Amino acid sequence: ARVRAAVQHRTWNRQMIVNQETWTPERVDQLKIYFEAGLSCRDIAVNIGVSRNAVIGKLSRLKAQLEHSTQ
Repeated sequence: ARVRAAVQHRTWNRQMIVNQETWTPERVDQLKIYFEAGLSCRDIAVNIGVSRNAVIGKLSRLKAQLEHSTQ
């Protein structure tokens, strides 16, 4: 019973994380401001409340969007 409760709890936590929108328009604006200010990905992540990898991934996608839109 304990194992089942732990598995159900982990599944619920995973669903909660998936249902939360990581990159709101406000967070994207903050990301751009912090990046232009020269903050490290780690510092940006701490300030915005996301993981360092999320910051790196979003910066990469934003760069790709900028390159695509200028062509």
